[in-house]
Amino acid sequence: MEQILGRAPVLLLSLASAVVAWYLRTQQLAAGEAGLGMFGWICIGAVALFALYSFFLRPRKVYGTMETRSKAVMGITMVSAVLMLVGCAGTMLALNQMTDVLVATGSAVIAICWGIVALDRVRGRRTPVGLYMIAALFFAAELICEFRFWSRDPEILDYCFDLLALICVMCATFHLGGFCFEQGKRRMTVFFCLCGVFFSAAALAGSGLNGIGRNGASVLWLFANLLPLLRPVKKARDED
Repeated sequence: MEQILGRAPVLLLSLASAVVAWYLRTQQLAAGEAGLGMFGWICIGAVALFALYSFFLRPRKVYGTMETRSKAVMGITMVSAVLMLVGCAGTMLALNQMTDVLVATGSAVIAICWGIVALDRVRGRRTPVGLYMIAALFFAAELICEFRFWSRDPEILDYCFDLLALICVMCATFHLGGFCFEQGKRRMTVFFCLCGVFFSAAALAGSGLNGIGRNGASVLWLFANLLPLLRPVKKARDED
């Protein structure tokens, strides 16, 4: 399938799905719509489409799958790191509980890790797996802290997109680390990246400074990683 579609159409589809997700979620919030609604069914369809596309990708596990010296990838990754720092600042300014300190600290550490990844890639250096694992660990800690707060809301629609966005970016970052020791799962990583771009864009709707920073950063981080991950694989020896 990837030989037929190529990389550009899928990247454009990912961007278009992000715009649609943000717009429909914004309209849903403005209308005060309750229940699954039309957007809920669109989300289910999007996840199914992403899963189908990922399933037909050629598997690949070597580090070269995500290796790139592209300045565009570096630039997008750097901007994502800056946005994550904006999210960190927003969390500190709206400090409501002690767990917010952990979330803000985690955002700063993640931003540093992403910045180092960007520099390593453009310089042609092999990125240490620890950078991905540290980022994934802090995403997991943030998920625990945020879910304890979100779960107080009896209406799951109020936080489900933030929850799904956080889960996707955490899983994508974790799987990206697998390529560093030649054990990457290309299909799984692409799936979580595509879903993460979609749900992070949806979570941007109605967000404060911290949400805009963190979710905007997630959209760019995952999209930047899709650029090398979606390069067509032709040789059977590169497969799992």
